[in-house]
Amino acid sequence: MEFKEVLEARYSCRAFLPEAVSDEVIRELVAASQRIPTWGNTQPGKVYAVSGAKAHALRIDLTAAATAGQDENPDIPMPQGFEGRLMDRYRALGKSLFKVLGIGRDDREKRREHYTNNFNAFGAPTLVYFTVPDRQSPYVIMDVGAMVSTFCLAAADQGLGTCVIAALARYPDAVRTRLAIPDDEKIVIGVALGHPDPAAEVNRFRSAREELDEVLRVLS
Repeated sequence: MEFKEVLEARYSCRAFLPEAVSDEVIRELVAASQRIPTWGNTQPGKVYAVSGAKAHALRIDLTAAATAGQDENPDIPMPQGFEGRLMDRYRALGKSLFKVLGIGRDDREKRREHYTNNFNAFGAPTLVYFTVPDRQSPYVIMDVGAMVSTFCLAAADQGLGTCVIAALARYPDAVRTRLAIPDDEKIVIGVALGHPDPAAEVNRFRSAREELDEVLRVLS
């Protein structure tokens, strides 16, 4: 695909087929993500990928922790809320997505199930985690964020689905237990990876983007 086509093809996939992504393809995607610029070429990001039984076990662990109401302790502080236009867009996303999923405004049970499904990575057969070294400048998170974005675009170029899911990083102890991530690395985010389920209505959902003039100011 052309680059603009890849940008259009990428979306947050929320329903996957059971087939895992091969180790060879994962290596190709991570190699592509390494091409991003980093501060002084420091390349702070590391990647941990898991499929099959280990991925399934980790999804069970995370879902169980969330269902039991276990206290979350992410390595990277997560937003407690948003304000202004950010909150407007956040609410609009939830409203639009729930409409596609058939979740009513007052249906607390289905809303809870959807929230819990985040910890299950929407059934993705492959989980990919991105980390940064501890005790470094917070700027390293920007570098690994660019790496995550490029990884997702590279996956879209191969017809694969991804979803960047904060819930996958909310219980880092469970992740470390399964993936042997060292304590001196901070888990930034987890990405669900797999082959999109073409029959799933939710995979036809696309989140809106702000008008360009609301984002861009060209000064002369």
